[in-house]
Amino acid sequence: MKAEELPVPSDVKSLLGRSCVNCHSDQTTWPWYSYVAPVSWFVERDVRRGRDRLNLSQWPEYSLKRQERLLADIASVVKNREMPLPQYVLLHREAKLSDSELETVYRWARLERRRVKAASAISPRPENAMQRRVSQ
Repeated sequence: MKAEELPVPSDVKSLLGRSCVNCHSDQTTWPWYSYVAPVSWFVERDVRRGRDRLNLSQWPEYSLKRQERLLADIASVVKNREMPLPQYVLLHREAKLSDSELETVYRWARLERRRVKAASAISPRPENAMQRRVSQ
């Protein structure tokens, strides 16, 4: 995850890098078993679904409203221990977040959501270029 993609403190950036970017960015490190069928099918499917839901590499391209929703989702899934996925942690033990690490990501996501929400209220921007064309 590059610094310009999402403004995060270094401690949170480290946690996201360790537990999230493999499935939620374009910086996936493909393990050896991701090249062996049928396991490769599941790995590729999970990464595709992860990127479809949230791609940290595309953060600047998301509208402020979408960023707001995604930050709320990040806070929710971390608080509820839904992410990282259990099957991912089973194979990547380093991705498991401790209680304090979960709390760190949760607090950051909530604070960042408030910042994005305030920015959105001050300077709302259209959801995307297509929406701009339609509204003209």
